[in-house]
Amino acid sequence: PTSRGQRQKLVLRAATALYHLTRFHDDNLMHIVRHKGCEAVVAATREFEKDVAVLQMLSLLLLRLSGRHASELLEAGVIDVATQLMADQISVESVCSNCCGLMWNLSMMRHKTMDVRVEIGRKNGITLLLQSIQEHLNHTE
Repeated sequence: PTSRGQRQKLVLRAATALYHLTRFHDDNLMHIVRHKGCEAVVAATREFEKDVAVLQMLSLLLLRLSGRHASELLEAGVIDVATQLMADQISVESVCSNCCGLMWNLSMMRHKTMDVRVEIGRKNGITLLLQSIQEHLNHTE
């Protein structure tokens, strides 16, 4: 069995590789989706909820996936994970920014069974987006 530290390093490396493989390459993005990648990235984000280095890369990958594959992320439970991630890491600018972009992409989505905007509001998403603005106003020089 691998230790948590080893698994953390592995997930960080894999997420980084996946992110770079999808840059300007939609076929690779599709490949991730076909192989249950949305579920895997959402689950890893849930697992490493306190690890900023891993979360920076996973949130970037979620943002990348949400551009074209928001519905698959929604099926994987991304709203719960994203709102929890924002609540926990709101002071980490890169994670917060990725989550804001993710929320934006999700909000543009028309889902067949879910009103995404209502769901984001219900999960405290609007409050978190407002907090993001307030939090990062205080950090400007």
